[in-house]
Amino acid sequence: MLRVSVLFLILCNGIYFTWSQGFLRAYGFAPSVQTEPYRMAQQIRPQAISLLTQEEFAQIEAQALQTQAPVTVVSSLGAKECLQAGPFSNEQLDVLSAALNKTLAPEAWQLHSVVEPERWMIYMGKYPNEKMLNKKRDEILAMQIRVESLSNP
Repeated sequence: MLRVSVLFLILCNGIYFTWSQGFLRAYGFAPSVQTEPYRMAQQIRPQAISLLTQEEFAQIEAQALQTQAPVTVVSSLGAKECLQAGPFSNEQLDVLSAALNKTLAPEAWQLHSVVEPERWMIYMGKYPNEKMLNKKRDEILAMQIRVESLSNP
């Protein structure tokens, strides 16, 4: 009886191994593929991404600190799409406008200033028990600050 049980377990392990490695895919038995091809299909012009050196990044970061508000660029090549970029300084807007005028018709794009509201979050951390959490929540509510628990870790 013990021999039959051991042989049965070896057979089950062999079947599981062939299934998990995808050897039975031709027969319609295989685990589901754990890839996300739909994310690749949703990419918009991935070839436009370029890697920056440390110096280029520092230069762009310094320029970004001098800017005011992000700008939305609306393009109407074929299907309409709204692309957002920025924030840009006035000098950068001049360069961007010149580049857009070279590649697109002037009526095919527009620049719009957009002011993003400030958002703040204070993370208070994990508390050892529910009593401490309720005490801290009451303190914050006493200061008339809105309390919102995070549901997404």
